[in-house]
Amino acid sequence: MIGRILLRCLMLWLAALLVAGCGGDDESPRGEETDLGAMTSERDPARAQPKTAHPPKEQSEPDGRGGVSLLDEGDAESFSALARRLGGQVGITVGAPGDPGSEQLGPLRTGDAWSTIKVPIAAKVLEEAGGPGALSGDQKDLISRALTASDNAAANKLFASLGDHDAQAAAATGQVLREAGDTTTRVSAVGRDGFSPYGQTDWSDTQQHRFMALLAGGCVAGPASSRYLLSLMARVVADQAWGLGSAGAGAARFKGGWGPGIDGRYLVRQMGAIEINGKEVVVTLAAIAPDGQFASGKAAATELARWIVENVNAGSAEPGDC
Repeated sequence: MIGRILLRCLMLWLAALLVAGCGGDDESPRGEETDLGAMTSERDPARAQPKTAHPPKEQSEPDGRGGVSLLDEGDAESFSALARRLGGQVGITVGAPGDPGSEQLGPLRTGDAWSTIKVPIAAKVLEEAGGPGALSGDQKDLISRALTASDNAAANKLFASLGDHDAQAAAATGQVLREAGDTTTRVSAVGRDGFSPYGQTDWSDTQQHRFMALLAGGCVAGPASSRYLLSLMARVVADQAWGLGSAGAGAARFKGGWGPGIDGRYLVRQMGAIEINGKEVVVTLAAIAPDGQFASGKAAATELARWIVENVNAGSAEPGDC
């Protein structure tokens, strides 16, 4: 009897040792748990926290343009989450200076050019003058006011100098776009509700990006004229320095445009070249806020610009050739 009890106790003791040993093998190291938590946060944009530093990203896979992508699948998910939070309609493009190709996110992909078309107008004036050194004092003043302060009166005078009537001036401005490889955009010669005719030009984000990329690459109206325009775009007045001008970029050269559509809702857009982690990236952005107000559109544009600075793989932005 005693022998049976001792045997049963011995068997129970051995089983306990075996269970304890197996339990140790099933536990995951704390480091792996932490990694899984971080991975979940990275892959779930809705849970991701705002970034406070902007280290360069690792190289992404080649994109359809033959280069290395500035955006990846995670960026697309993150941008979708941002777009849902902002509401309304938003869209961006990113690319490298001198490269007409671009990567695009968001459903808002075209709209009235508004004051962004003032840059091609100024480029055409420079081209016809023979470069910055041949500009008159009055032309220099008008171009400066049109690009740094988006002065409508100055832009109207520049536009009028390109032809005897609006249709002729629009065609002349369109030539600059053609030279940049844009064969689809037609500069408007018809105004609406007292707005400038050229501002009503339907300019898609990708074609606007094409122009801005070639301008940043020194390929518009000659290298000297490109540098001249970009230098002015770096001096945008303080009350228009939202969006790309307040996104934390190392440097920003940009032009904004804004105005109400026929439904009264404001489209707010910008194009520019900004510095991220020491590399220049060409971008466009556009927003129509849920309430359709200009102030809300500006705020959305600034959030889009900050997202670009925080997420674009700037290290892959290798300049293209003219």
